[in-house]
Amino acid sequence: MSHIAKIGALTDELVTTLTGLTPKNDPTRFTSCRESAIRAFRYGNYPRVNQFDVEQNLVGLEEKFRVYNKDGLANAFRQRLDELGTQSTKWTPEILHLLLELSDRPVHKSRLKDLEFLSPPEEHVEPTYKWNDLVKDDPLLRDKIWNNIDYTQDSSDDDDFYSDGDFEPSSPADTTQSSVTGVGAGYPSDLAIAIDSISLSKVPKEQFWRATRQKPLSVVDAYFEKPRTFPITDLQAIRETLFMLRGLPTTLYSDLDKTVTNNSKYATPSSNPTTAEGSIRPASGFVMSGVSPHVFYNILDKFSSYGNSLQILRTWTPVDKRLPLLQRLHDQFQARLRELDEIFSGLEEQYLAPKSDVIVSLATIEAAVGSRMLPFQTLAKLVQKHRNSPPFRWLEALYDETCKFQLAENSAMYEFVGNIFFECFAIYLRPIKLWMEDGELREGSGFFVKEDVKNSDRMRIWEKYVIQNDETGAPYQTPKFLRTSAKKILTSGKSIVVLKELHQYRYMRLSWESMEPVLSFQTVCGDQSNSLLPFTELFDSAFEAWIKSKHHSTSSILRTEIVGSHHLDSVLDGLETLYFMTNGAISNAFTSSIFEDLSRGTAQWNNPFSLTTHLRSTMGHGVGKHRISVKVAPDSIDVFTARRTVKSLGTIEICHDIPWKVALVIRPVTLNAYKRIAVFLLQIRRASYILSGSQSRATSAPPLYYGLRTKLLWFSNTLYSYLTDIVLRVSMEEMRKDMAAAEEIDDMIEIHESFLKKVTTQSLLGQRLELIHKTILQILDLAIALEDAQAMHVLPEVSPAKAVPEEPETDSDSDSSSDSEDEGDLSIFPDQKDTPYPERLRFIKTELERLSRFVLVGLRGVARVGQESNWDILVEKMECGLSDGESRRV
Repeated sequence: MSHIAKIGALTDELVTTLTGLTPKNDPTRFTSCRESAIRAFRYGNYPRVNQFDVEQNLVGLEEKFRVYNKDGLANAFRQRLDELGTQSTKWTPEILHLLLELSDRPVHKSRLKDLEFLSPPEEHVEPTYKWNDLVKDDPLLRDKIWNNIDYTQDSSDDDDFYSDGDFEPSSPADTTQSSVTGVGAGYPSDLAIAIDSISLSKVPKEQFWRATRQKPLSVVDAYFEKPRTFPITDLQAIRETLFMLRGLPTTLYSDLDKTVTNNSKYATPSSNPTTAEGSIRPASGFVMSGVSPHVFYNILDKFSSYGNSLQILRTWTPVDKRLPLLQRLHDQFQARLRELDEIFSGLEEQYLAPKSDVIVSLATIEAAVGSRMLPFQTLAKLVQKHRNSPPFRWLEALYDETCKFQLAENSAMYEFVGNIFFECFAIYLRPIKLWMEDGELREGSGFFVKEDVKNSDRMRIWEKYVIQNDETGAPYQTPKFLRTSAKKILTSGKSIVVLKELHQYRYMRLSWESMEPVLSFQTVCGDQSNSLLPFTELFDSAFEAWIKSKHHSTSSILRTEIVGSHHLDSVLDGLETLYFMTNGAISNAFTSSIFEDLSRGTAQWNNPFSLTTHLRSTMGHGVGKHRISVKVAPDSIDVFTARRTVKSLGTIEICHDIPWKVALVIRPVTLNAYKRIAVFLLQIRRASYILSGSQSRATSAPPLYYGLRTKLLWFSNTLYSYLTDIVLRVSMEEMRKDMAAAEEIDDMIEIHESFLKKVTTQSLLGQRLELIHKTILQILDLAIALEDAQAMHVLPEVSPAKAVPEEPETDSDSDSSSDSEDEGDLSIFPDQKDTPYPERLRFIKTELERLSRFVLVGLRGVARVGQESNWDILVEKMECGLSDGESRRV
């Protein structure tokens, strides 16, 4: 049923349902209503907006606010959407759609303070009590209110404005609590406290630092004279120690930069490396009753080492405060220090406000503090080692420490360092997440993916983004535990960039529903069933799951866009036809015209315009006429020199313009390998063509000529068959199978480049086979020399120059006619122009034997080294045709 018929049937049903009219009971009114309805449906060119799309766009905008850390805007936006839901009309979707279309980068340009302009202005409220009302009740201009008061003794009570009665209570019976307090507060003496002389005398004793100490003695005096000491109590030592651990200046512990070095004979050198580099030392001259000085100083030395570690953490600040990861690391250090300060406050509280009997012991405090100092000593060592290191070095250090404490089975330290590591790693993931989700790079983020700003070619968009390596070859600013995943991260982001170019990113982003797994110590290492697994495996598996959630199958979607739409297969078919000459009929049609022009001596044999036209007419049907062309080297040789050698065909370059979608896999730079193979096939065809069209068919020739011609034909045909059947066709089929099984674009690129490398080597075009390739070209040139010698033998009376069709001679060329005859020599050996025909044949035979022997020996040697069985097959076939009835196996 057509569309119009379907609308008509539905309209009849609608009219009958609404009006109750049918074609039978009232045909006139039914027809009128039906025509009116159809006319309205037919000219309704403005459909309604899809309200579900509008709602989805609004929800996406709210999520984008939250992703960019603008929760205030997101909350305000959600509040107004909820209010709009209760007051919506039928035109609400259209209005919201219009606002969305008019919006211009709302995430970056919206400001929360702009919402204040939408608030109604505040109403001006008149004061309920004004100055006029106050003056009306108590006038300010009454008598004596502004007069100065005389405070001299001569003044009488009558002159005073205020009398003593003003200070008396209004009623003797007013004895409430508020009245008593109000009366007593007027006298400062009522607030005086009686001084207890005994308590006051204890204050100077507690301030032991006020005691006058003598000048520190030298080392010699310290051994022969007992220095003056000041005894302190356990409580005083505990208070000073807790103050020092909080970073406050104390008397019991001195700073090396501000005080004299401790020379007491009781002070023992510290073995702690942190203490040796720190600046906090126990002060000299203090002893504790009941404790030997040696033991007392050992305890204080331990506290000094703890204080030095905490001082390093308290005073450390990032070198570059703009780096987010170092900011988060500094915040984590300060948070742990605040937790430790709360513990110190709890230790001090039991002595300041004891709830029960407490034993005051410095050793107890040392045990309580020492059990909690290992995490901070570890962090202090990291600060000393990586004080000026880049952010990713900090991640590596925290990762190594986490692994170390897990191997040591120290669960407390494992969790402590692991939590700090994951908090900092969350900051490092931000640029990775932005790259894998949106394909964007943020400057100054320290991300290892770099953009080549000089590369503006759309065909090389896949090569525009690379992993920047440092001087060691490793990815730049990438922690070592992420280097195995760097390639997958790069591929995901590049796929997003390409999908944006294909306008597929928006629709694909709407279909993403996978939730991002949380990377924290509890989610990664909190499962008790995985407690025996090393941290490296736990982290790798969790990060791999995180990458999969961000990967969103972008590479597979991009692969489907390239391969599934048959773009890649059609281009590969075109390359195979154009460069590998798989279609013999159309290849002969193109190459024969070039060879005929060379044989005739046509000066325009390599004209790029005529060659392009001929190429498109012969091979353009399956490849695409507008995508193929021919270029010629600008310094091409003349036709008489070009026809003597097959090397002249190397100046012809067949070009193929690949679609940019497929150029992601088949990079334009790889077409050079195709062109080299095409030139080699063209050169072999040139030798076969000139031998097949020999003039000996019409005349007799000596047996030596036929023997040489047969060997050269066998050599060229065997070589051509080897290239097309054994190398190119088989390798092409394998490459297509591998392409179909590949999942990533990078895998397809690697497969294609490996294919080209393989066929280039097996086609004798590799770098180590360069000498063998040049020798083969010399053998192909012998075919032209043989036919030139035969042509000169058949037509001895005709000059070689006149055998070529001459162009009309002008007056300017008449003087150089004799020179043109010399240039028309068809022989490949100009110096043998006067050599007899039999001697030329013997010379060609000698050269053929020498050159073919070199090729066979070289191929066998290279085949043994490279273990290439195809070269052994080629040598076996060539030996069959080049031998003179006896074995020439080398």
